[in-house]
Amino acid sequence: MYKKSLFLRYNGFHDHLQVVGGDDDLFVSQAASRTNVGVCLKPESFMVSIPKVTFREWFRQKKRHLSVGKHYKLRDKLLLGLLTLSQVGFWLSFPLLLVFGGQEYAAATVATFLIRMVALTVILDKIHRRLEARFGWYLIPVFDFLYIFYYLFTGTSAFFAKKIRWN
Repeated sequence: MYKKSLFLRYNGFHDHLQVVGGDDDLFVSQAASRTNVGVCLKPESFMVSIPKVTFREWFRQKKRHLSVGKHYKLRDKLLLGLLTLSQVGFWLSFPLLLVFGGQEYAAATVATFLIRMVALTVILDKIHRRLEARFGWYLIPVFDFLYIFYYLFTGTSAFFAKKIRWN
């Protein structure tokens, strides 16, 4: 959340008019400091959107969301890239170490996998409860794996798209 005065001080979304979506995201990135922006987790502050019905609509929306990333600050791009790279690295190295690592690495590989999955599940379950979202915690490892393909296809498509526009 931010105050109206902060919004007006930075001329609102003026600097982001060329962006089809994500102008609010870019504004917060531009204007935010530790002292002038806060997170509000009260249910009355939640913004709920109606989900897309078809895969085509969903894919177009996600592509539009990811296309905003090229306007992010370099630091944010690097951190998001590092997060994605670590996730891909984890899911690539896990089966490779199980198959080719030999018996001496099997226990450590499985333990690392379990620790990551438990930590991820606990963190995301806590977030879902706080946001009052309904989500099966047991699906978190599945979606964590599928997220790689989401980024691969949607991210690549968004990166090479000529012009993303609203429909």
